[in-house]
Amino acid sequence: MREEPESREALLERLRVLGEENAFLAERAEEIALLGLVAEQMEADLEPEALLTAVLERICIVKGIPFGACLGGAGAEPPVLASYHLRRPERAEAADRFRLRPGPVWPPARAQALEGAEAGLLFERMEVARPGLGPAALVLVPMRLAPDGLCFLFADDRRHGADLEPLLPVLERVADLVRARLAHLALVAELQELTRTLDAKVADRTRELRLGEARYRTLFEHVPDGILLVDADDEGQFGRIEEANEVAASLYGYSLGELGAMDIEALNEAGSGAGLEAFEARVWRLKDGETVREERVQRRKDGTTFPVEAIGTLVRVAGHPYVLGFFRDLTERKQAEQLLLASQRTESLGVLAGGIAHDFNNLLTAIIGQTGIALECQEPGSPGRTHLERALEAAERAALLTRQMLAYAGRGRFTLQPLEVNRVIRENLGLLGAAIPKQVQVELDLEEGLPLVTGDLSQFQQVIMNLVLNGVQALGAAPGKVTVRTRATSLDGGEGDLWPLGQRPLPPGAYVGIEVADTGCGMPEDVRSRIFEPFFTTKAGGHGLGLSAVQGIIRGHRGGLAVESAPGAGTTFRIVLPGAAPDLPAPAPSPPVTAVSASRSVLVIDDESYMLEVVRDILEGAGHVALLAGSGEEGLELFGLHGDALDFILLDLSMPGIGGVETLRRLRALPNAPPVVVTSGFAEEEALAQLKGMAMSGFLQKPYRLEALLRLVEGMPGRPVQAPKKGCSF
Repeated sequence: MREEPESREALLERLRVLGEENAFLAERAEEIALLGLVAEQMEADLEPEALLTAVLERICIVKGIPFGACLGGAGAEPPVLASYHLRRPERAEAADRFRLRPGPVWPPARAQALEGAEAGLLFERMEVARPGLGPAALVLVPMRLAPDGLCFLFADDRRHGADLEPLLPVLERVADLVRARLAHLALVAELQELTRTLDAKVADRTRELRLGEARYRTLFEHVPDGILLVDADDEGQFGRIEEANEVAASLYGYSLGELGAMDIEALNEAGSGAGLEAFEARVWRLKDGETVREERVQRRKDGTTFPVEAIGTLVRVAGHPYVLGFFRDLTERKQAEQLLLASQRTESLGVLAGGIAHDFNNLLTAIIGQTGIALECQEPGSPGRTHLERALEAAERAALLTRQMLAYAGRGRFTLQPLEVNRVIRENLGLLGAAIPKQVQVELDLEEGLPLVTGDLSQFQQVIMNLVLNGVQALGAAPGKVTVRTRATSLDGGEGDLWPLGQRPLPPGAYVGIEVADTGCGMPEDVRSRIFEPFFTTKAGGHGLGLSAVQGIIRGHRGGLAVESAPGAGTTFRIVLPGAAPDLPAPAPSPPVTAVSASRSVLVIDDESYMLEVVRDILEGAGHVALLAGSGEEGLELFGLHGDALDFILLDLSMPGIGGVETLRRLRALPNAPPVVVTSGFAEEEALAQLKGMAMSGFLQKPYRLEALLRLVEGMPGRPVQAPKKGCSF
């Protein structure tokens, strides 16, 4: 069946439909092309402003729109975030301005195309490309859900709003793409900012950690104490040393690697017993922030022990409990404490010995004086003379003991002069020859050309005699040898501590060294540590003052003293004395002793009644007059009554009340004061030190014999001698 040909009208209708379809397809193709162009910009790595400008450019070119812009949503004058002018020269400066009228909502809720006149209802002012140019139509496309209220604005000066309305769907899709891309870029920027912030924080924290670690390591390694970090977890390696510093390694004699593989128990002294267990119990029961402190004895790798001050505190590292222990070596402090205690003990004993010697000298003065008076009153050949002479001899021996006690106290009488050490030693040993048994060999090893030393001859002789006889007695009846050796030596600033028995540090300089060594039995430590104590002796019949006097004399001469001894190894005493004796003033000549041709009036001031009695008996027995005062105040009162009749004053230095020094000062201030002779149980040097420059007419050290007192009295001018009124004359 043959089809009928279409009519002309049908063909025209079909062509029209095909044309519309072609137009629709062309329009869709154009939209797809536009969306493709926009999508290309989405994929490009563009900043938000560049992205908006590129999108506006593609839309304006593809759709033939002269102007496009993206406005912000803030304020009465929305900012132009990006714009594109199809007809503006590339280098022309944009002058786009928009001001909203009050009232309308911005941005609009939906996309819309407006006529130019309607635009005036929204914008109070709108300048596009140049001032005064008004568009014929506007297209507003908000970016839905955009946080900043962004809105696309397109202006066309030729087409009307109805002509542009078909563009709204595709422009809305473009706006959605742009909004999504901007949100993505904002998220990326936020993530980048967060990353930068996090990187900065990580870098700062890393620097802080490194700095903290460096500080910790610096403190850990430079703290002067040993530090041990010990595991305190019951479920872990309890008691294991996890970390140690170099000081701890040096303190215990281990390497850091060895310490890191040890248990803390291995460092404790063997056999510490209950004391250690109690201390450890306190340590392991520590709570956070608590500290325990105690002195303990630790053991080195070589087995030697040493005292430490141990301080433990509980710390947590990453939640794991540790005991952080600080260990301070107390060896030097303990030695210093022992030296200080020894020095204080020696000083206390010296004060005690000096006080006892002073009081004994007063008593001995009375004993010797009264015994001397009684002896003078005996006829030659009288049976009583022998007993009195023996009593006087015993008193003199007692006076020798008090001189040794004063020497130990460093308050003995010194007559300083330059001494040639070798010569004094040779002369002294010559005098000791009879006291040295034949089986004992005394050997001299004396270096020639030694510098002179400044000292008291008699006290230096006493030192040599005591040390040599001590060596002889150490040998007993067995044959042996005592060696006396001298050497020139010098000390630097650090060697003064090697002479602790001198009780003071020695300054650097030239010294003369003296050694007295014997091959005797030696001494155990408990004996060696006490040999310089007064009255300590291991010898039958010894009084225990010989070596204590040696120490006092050496101390008084500003020298050093040390002793080395062990059982079966003999004993060596070492002495150093400052060399290069200074120029000393010549001793003052003794006043000439004249015959008794005048009676003297003497004011005697002493707080001891027995001293007043013996001096009175001696003076009156020799034809002199004695006025007695029991205190400085009473003496000043008697001087005020009888001052014109006095020839001189005998003043005791140590008295209660105003004392001898103040009494002398007041006497010197009086007009026409007679000579004042000071007497004391201490040495003249100490008396001069107490007087602090005040002049005295003479010094008489107790104990003294009546002859010494009378020689002093007879040297004074006085009146003609009168016969004694009582007692015997001498």
